[in-house]
Amino acid sequence: MNRAVVRAFAVLGVVAVAVAIWTRGEEVSPTPLPTTAPAFTEFVFTAGTVAGFVVDEELRGSPNVVVGISEAVSGRFTVDLSDPSSVRLGEIRVDARAFDTGSALRDMALRRLILDTETYPYISFVPIDVGEVRVSGSGDTVEAVVIGTLTVRDVTRPVSVTVSATVEGDRLVGEAVGVVSRSEFGLRIPSVRGVANVSDVVEVYVEFVAEPP
Repeated sequence: MNRAVVRAFAVLGVVAVAVAIWTRGEEVSPTPLPTTAPAFTEFVFTAGTVAGFVVDEELRGSPNVVVGISEAVSGRFTVDLSDPSSVRLGEIRVDARAFDTGSALRDMALRRLILDTETYPYISFVPIDVGEVRVSGSGDTVEAVVIGTLTVRDVTRPVSVTVSATVEGDRLVGEAVGVVSRSEFGLRIPSVRGVANVSDVVEVYVEFVAEPP
């Protein structure tokens, strides 16, 4: 039962009590409406969850798209499935040492020269606020804009991501997608022969599978 229906029943109950008092002159104590505590369920990221980034570059004079993926991702959240707007998000952490771009040389440069993963092994996103939650017509898919802070190396910046999730049995499957500026995080691309014009705009995402622990 949605909130609008609950409120409607509450108003009808008050009106009925008032009418009874007026017509019969009796003292009637209104009966408290039963309250039910939200049934929050905790979910944690499980196998199948990946974090990644997408950035454009020129490789040997031709356009190239670099995709980096890390399967070492942790995160959790709680939500009352009957009220998706009640979601409470926790920190998402990505092990930057596990990024794989499909090139051993690029991966080494990414870890040592760009992200300095020996000093800063993790990238983290801390949610601060959840915007309006939109629910699909069937009620099994929700979407919302989440505002938080993203920390890469020793730089933290505000970031907004669009999150969508679909209920599949007793688990949630979805993704979070955002866009960041590489320069805002002080990420410089080393001079590498054949590589040029690496975009400052980077798409970041998490594709998650979440289940109760």
